[in-house]
Amino acid sequence: ARCVWRPAANVRLTENKLLMGMMGSKTTRASSRGSMPEEYDLYYGFTRFAVELNELPTELRTILPPTDTRFRPDQRMLEEGQVQRAQNEKVRLEQMQRMREREREEAGVVYQPRFFRRVKQEQHTDSWAFNNTYWDMRKNPGFSMLENMKLW
Repeated sequence: ARCVWRPAANVRLTENKLLMGMMGSKTTRASSRGSMPEEYDLYYGFTRFAVELNELPTELRTILPPTDTRFRPDQRMLEEGQVQRAQNEKVRLEQMQRMREREREEAGVVYQPRFFRRVKQEQHTDSWAFNNTYWDMRKNPGFSMLENMKLW
């Protein structure tokens, strides 16, 4: 399968399971399907790489922003095999998210992501670009110094 898209930094999973990246007019293979963990069926068929993406080493807990999805309780429950509890928690989190959005709209507050900025594009839908503030904030550990909404 061939990937064709416009923004230079996009990555897409194609039918043949290859992650492809496109820089200008050159298409390159960024990665191919990785090794499978033992008992991969217990990990929803994810590759070892995909499973490890959600790991939360102790040394990272204090320097990550509280918005990092590795802190999501529903993900932890799912990883521990507590499927029904995870589903209930996911519904609760989504309801909280909708409530926050509704409150912002009623107050006339436009949401501005902390680490991304909107990029206007001529013929395409707008996209979001990394604003390069994350790593500077993480160095100081500045995340604990910021006002953070309660997500979980």
